[in-house]
Amino acid sequence: RDNVRFLDARGDEKRHVFDARFAGKWQQIDWDLEGMGQLGTVGAKDIRAWGVGARAGYTFEQAAWNPRIGLQFDAASGDHHPGDNIIGTFNPLFPNGYYFTLAGFTGYTNLIHLKPSLTVNPVAALSIMVAAG
Repeated sequence: RDNVRFLDARGDEKRHVFDARFAGKWQQIDWDLEGMGQLGTVGAKDIRAWGVGARAGYTFEQAAWNPRIGLQFDAASGDHHPGDNIIGTFNPLFPNGYYFTLAGFTGYTNLIHLKPSLTVNPVAALSIMVAAG
């Protein structure tokens, strides 16, 4: 992007993203893990940023409504040392803008987030989830 601004950097941004994802299911356990690294430059400063996301759960398939207990973890780097010529802020590139609420005040940068959940399926075409976080 041309002429971007961070708290301690401005200039043209060239950012490269490296991503790995591992998802699967084994018996009643499911998981989805993803890690991202970002390298590049903003003006004369280097970019070194990262983000991780993970979801895992256990489904009680023999129980009524097939309850699933789950846990989601997300983290993304921020710039810990302004003025050190390194931009540590993760850029989600194409965010939907509504990570936590419809207000969109919080984004996927400088973040640590943990969310437990419970999902039930009272009928085949309906899933109900309650979550905290």
